[in-house]
Amino acid sequence: MQLTKYFSYKRVVFLRIFLASLFIFLSLAQAARAIVEFIPPPDDPDLPTATITVIKKVINDNGGNLQASDFEIRIFTNGALRTQPFPGQDEPGTDATVVFIPDEEGALSFPMIYDVGEQLTTGYASSTFSEECTGEIYPEEHKTCTIINDDVPALLQVVKNVVNNEIGTKTASDFNLRVSGTNTSTTTFPGSGQGTIVTLDAGEYSVTEDADGDYTTTYSESCSGTIENGAVAYCTVTNTAIPAPDITNVQIINITDSSFTVTWETDHAATSRVVYDTVAREHGLAPPNYGYEFSTVEDATTTTAHSVTVTGLNPSTTYYLRAISHGSPENITEAEFTATTLSPTVVSAPTPSGGGVNFQAGPGTGGGSPSAPPPPAAAPATAPQAVLGEKIIAQVDPTPPAVLGFEALPATGGADFSLPLFMQGVGLLFAGSLAFARVHKK
Repeated sequence: MQLTKYFSYKRVVFLRIFLASLFIFLSLAQAARAIVEFIPPPDDPDLPTATITVIKKVINDNGGNLQASDFEIRIFTNGALRTQPFPGQDEPGTDATVVFIPDEEGALSFPMIYDVGEQLTTGYASSTFSEECTGEIYPEEHKTCTIINDDVPALLQVVKNVVNNEIGTKTASDFNLRVSGTNTSTTTFPGSGQGTIVTLDAGEYSVTEDADGDYTTTYSESCSGTIENGAVAYCTVTNTAIPAPDITNVQIINITDSSFTVTWETDHAATSRVVYDTVAREHGLAPPNYGYEFSTVEDATTTTAHSVTVTGLNPSTTYYLRAISHGSPENITEAEFTATTLSPTVVSAPTPSGGGVNFQAGPGTGGGSPSAPPPPAAAPATAPQAVLGEKIIAQVDPTPPAVLGFEALPATGGADFSLPLFMQGVGLLFAGSLAFARVHKK
């Protein structure tokens, strides 16, 4: 593994040295051509001449923006720069006159050797010269030279660096990188520690990657910006493993007959999820649910204050649960917590007041047969508890249903009686009474 990293590093260093050397070579070559001095020909109209037409063409298909006139044309005769340099021009081109110059003894020689060239320009490939851009020429002869320059794409090297800190286990190729730009040679590719070369046209560009909740991501300065055609940029994307968050202060609140809410805190921003079941599970079982049958959908929004509401539960049921926050690796609470959902809520009627006795409605007119009062209701059972560590959350125990009955006074020469009506259902209490009436015997 270390040997592979070593050779990968050597390849990156070699590539950088090669590109830097190429840039230096082109710069030196350009400087060498620039220092060639123009030697004007003798001011003698009787010297023979010839004509060379130079046509300059520029292809900008990789974001270049230079025109023909941005290139300086030079014509050398017998090894000397005897023609004044001039800017390039597309068709019909520029007619340049070359003069036949006698030697030191004043003798003329024919033919004359000529060579058409130009100054090197960054961002463009070496010029392409037509056949008549170099050769021999005689007095009064005419030659046509065509020079073509094609812009070259920019180069972007994207290097992936992964820092696991003895926590994470991923490698460079586990991360998916993306390059946006104009006419990129590739847009999506796996990361590489030795780097991936992407060609693209001049203009704005950026490097991004698919988010990974287990790692932070940092980008070097050259991972976005503007690049010129022919330029080289180096982008390094570094991923660092995030330690597992510490989960503290777990609370279970808002318990109803079908839901409860679990809240907790983490020491750094992480995701939120709750796993739960109706039976207890031991710690250390395998993810993703760690042995629990149910799980909420993970909230991918990272935060340090977490709140997850669990819904769709059965009433009067104890649930066992654990909180989960996703770092690198994912962390789950070591302790298991419980919450018992409430029973459906029942509203009880108030106990009737007055001097009557209960009796069941029966046949006959003007009253009913008295009956003994029903036995007192049994004391309510101990209310179920929702346990959170050492914190006890008490639940409301439902009140037994009320009895619908009549109440009457003894008939002694006449009787006063009241008829309370009690109705219980859907949480509403209706109570009414009849007006008192007195019946006299005749």
